[in-house]
Amino acid sequence: MELINQTPFAAERLVTGDGDGRELLVVLAKATYELGSGQPVLAERADVLRLGDEYRGEPGKTSLRFAAEAAWFKPAAEVIVVGSARTRALERSEAIVSLRVGRVQKAVRVLGDRTRGQSGLTVSQPEPFAEMPLVYERAYGGSDPSTEPPAAWPENPVGIGFRSRGSLLPLAGTALPNLEDLSEPGSARTVCFGPLAPSWWPRAGYAGTYGADWQRERMPLLPADFDPRFHQTAPADQILPGYLEGGEPLSLTMVRPDGGGYSFALPAFAPVAVLRFGGERSVLPLRCDSIILDTDAERLWLVARAAVSVHGRLGELAWIKVEEQRRGDA
Repeated sequence: MELINQTPFAAERLVTGDGDGRELLVVLAKATYELGSGQPVLAERADVLRLGDEYRGEPGKTSLRFAAEAAWFKPAAEVIVVGSARTRALERSEAIVSLRVGRVQKAVRVLGDRTRGQSGLTVSQPEPFAEMPLVYERAYGGSDPSTEPPAAWPENPVGIGFRSRGSLLPLAGTALPNLEDLSEPGSARTVCFGPLAPSWWPRAGYAGTYGADWQRERMPLLPADFDPRFHQTAPADQILPGYLEGGEPLSLTMVRPDGGGYSFALPAFAPVAVLRFGGERSVLPLRCDSIILDTDAERLWLVARAAVSVHGRLGELAWIKVEEQRRGDA
């Protein structure tokens, strides 16, 4: 099953199983663009596909930096932003990071470090900052070790500000979130632009039920109530309807080194996979379903995928050719 990549993109092929254990061939392609000029420029060398989750530190105790890109299917396109908010030119204590892609519109209020006063009811003024990491560790959430068993905010157990009912933790001197919902300042709501870990809600709710019935009737297959939306790693308000065709306008404010932002049309990215099954040839279009933007690395990635059943036919698959567009017979 040779992979022949005839594009400037990274490409990969995987064999996995669907929910009922039938073999699926998954073909993936990833385009890498540099954003140093403010506009996407195709990188001379493509970055490889991430086949596993990458955490910022110890898994379970830190947030995801990048989610695995090897899912066999995503029900819709999504956009992920990692990196930092920047006010370097002005050294302000507050910034509004606003993301727009197609129908997705999201704004997050970014504040400098703040703490509660001695009474626990007052809050210090936010400190000026040049850069603020856009990470879940700076958003509302966290855990409360003063309870038995320790309680955690299910949408973001690594954040700041969460206190369970009956908490014994002191209020005075505690840190407050740096990332807030622009429409609900001070609310107990997690807001960030990065990927959700598999065990966090609401993503974990799509994983299905792994109970006694599953152990008896389906293990090691996926549960019958597994929902493919589990493969969507973006927050719900960063999921677009349908898939990406190229040309969609993208803007992101206050993330560049000078405090500015980005505004450009997404590049068209629609590779195809040509499959040779014995004497047969078929063309499999790959759908672009993921935008990942790293404001620290000034890099943009687009990921496209497709899956096809090869159950009982895997031995017939001679090769897979990834092309930028359909060409003549091989």
